[in-house]
Amino acid sequence: MRLAVYRAFVATGKAPSAADVATAVGAPAADVLAAFERLDAGRGIVLEPGTHDVWLANPFSATPTGFEVQTASRRYYAACGWDTLGIIPLLHEGGTVFYTCPDCDQPTELEVPLEGPAPGETVIYFGVPAARWWEDLGST
Repeated sequence: MRLAVYRAFVATGKAPSAADVATAVGAPAADVLAAFERLDAGRGIVLEPGTHDVWLANPFSATPTGFEVQTASRRYYAACGWDTLGIIPLLHEGGTVFYTCPDCDQPTELEVPLEGPAPGETVIYFGVPAARWWEDLGST
């Protein structure tokens, strides 16, 4: 089920519905919903609170964020700045990362080839320690 979620994100840039996953894997919808709940509980995916809608499948976000990656084929939303750098190797293609600088509030672009960003002055700031990210994923 998790692989079907990731395949949908890669192919479309969007999260699949439970019905989409049921069709993709040939499983009853009830089995997919139960699997989504288990994956959410185990932090394999994150569901929108109170629903069975996929919100996050790190590094992908189903909802627009301030962190986007544009590849040759499509645009993806990342859950955070760190995750933007995970999308590129996951897809096996370079891209451009778009974000707003939290220091100067300026829109910023970072070209990232497949082998990774070039050394430079770009900084990713984490306002919350990594050990606390799961406390409130929407704000980290």
